Amino acid sequence: MKKLVILSLLLASVTGNHIFAQQKYTISGTVPAQYEGKCIYLYENSRNPGKIDSAFVKNSTFTLNGEVSEAQFANLVAAPKDFIGSVYLDSTPISLTVSETDYQANGSDINNVWGEYNKANYKFSLTGNKLSQEYRELSQQGEAAKDKMDAIEKQFNEEQARLTESIKAILLANPTNIASAYILQRSYYNMETAEVDKMLEALSALKDIPAYKAVAEHQVAARRTAIGTSFTHFDMADRNGQMHNTAEFIGKGNYVLVDFWASWCGPCRAEMPNVKKAYETYHSKGFEIVGISLDSKKDAWTKAIDQMQLPWIHLSDVKGWQCAAAQLYGVNSIPFMLLIGPDGKIVAQNLRGEALQKKLAELYQ
Repeated sequence: MKKLVILSLLLASVTGNHIFAQQKYTISGTVPAQYEGKCIYLYENSRNPGKIDSAFVKNSTFTLNGEVSEAQFANLVAAPKDFIGSVYLDSTPISLTVSETDYQANGSDINNVWGEYNKANYKFSLTGNKLSQEYRELSQQGEAAKDKMDAIEKQFNEEQARLTESIKAILLANPTNIASAYILQRSYYNMETAEVDKMLEALSALKDIPAYKAVAEHQVAARRTAIGTSFTHFDMADRNGQMHNTAEFIGKGNYVLVDFWASWCGPCRAEMPNVKKAYETYHSKGFEIVGISLDSKKDAWTKAIDQMQLPWIHLSDVKGWQCAAAQLYGVNSIPFMLLIGPDGKIVAQNLRGEALQKKLAELYQ
């Protein structure tokens, strides 16, 4: 199911912050009664966030005052780990009001646009998280709940599409606002390649902002996954440390599924029975799989291979999200799959569940 985890996306890392001189900040917040007496933490917006500040909620309000070395984005999190919102720390006072049904933020021009984006995401999360929970509960019933699960997935994707349209409108209305570059970086993965190109063109005044550059670089990588494009080969080690070039397995006259996954990825593991079914059904006809792991711990990677009994070739540089192959192909969510044809050209991407079985049945009929 596409993008089921909502709040975790809001906490995703932003590459680089816009640099100014030393900045004082003031945040006045109002939050739902459930946070009364709890601590609100202000964290850096990074993959390994450090704590900047904290304050207790009293009468549903809190205030944070401090100073940071440069203007930057930061996340507000209630103990133990409830995401409240995110703000841009600059010299303009920030007012934040979060209720059970709405999100409002005001401050500098950057924070106002950033607040629009967070408001749209917040609205989506109210519905999306509910649908995600229903989907998870139904998944315990197996095939008996398939029709209901399909209906929920359809509704979820429709809500996601509406969110994406809202975000695109925000970007096009604010093409020179620094916040737009970071909004695009957080949301481009839900847009088609042509749509992202359009957004990059519209925001070209922000081309020197790190977030803009990151998206532009991803677009170069994403084009390597286009249907009909020749697979770009790379070198990587197997579980025994032996180096391989993917040309050993791809473009040899067989269909090959390149599967980006990781042992810690729940959706990846949930998809593996389907991948195994494809392998067991079509391997005798020449079908191969090359697994590319985004694990950062070799023991976890190899243990998962053994536990799930995955008999195909597995490669990894054990660098997590910094995996060279993932960088090459712009992979920012897993599982991610590329189906390569006998001539070494990409036939399809992200075929999961029945879609994979259907495509292979068509190819091997």
